[in-house]
Amino acid sequence: MGFNMYKQIDNIKDDLKNRNQTSNIPYQQFLLSLKLLFGMKDKTAKRWLSEFEMVGFISISDDGKINFV
Repeated sequence: MGFNMYKQIDNIKDDLKNRNQTSNIPYQQFLLSLKLLFGMKDKTAKRWLSEFEMVGFISISDDGKINFV
């Protein structure tokens, strides 16, 4: 089953919030959340992360910390 990635952003936020990650989220923690929520492989999770940054849902700092915009 495929997911519309843009409709899943709230689920991702909720999962990260449950893990006490609301801001300055470590890159690996964000990837882990995607993998566990959707059963993704590493390559797919990284692609979603890249897409989220490209459309402006998240920002990734130089030190690898992720924040929702």
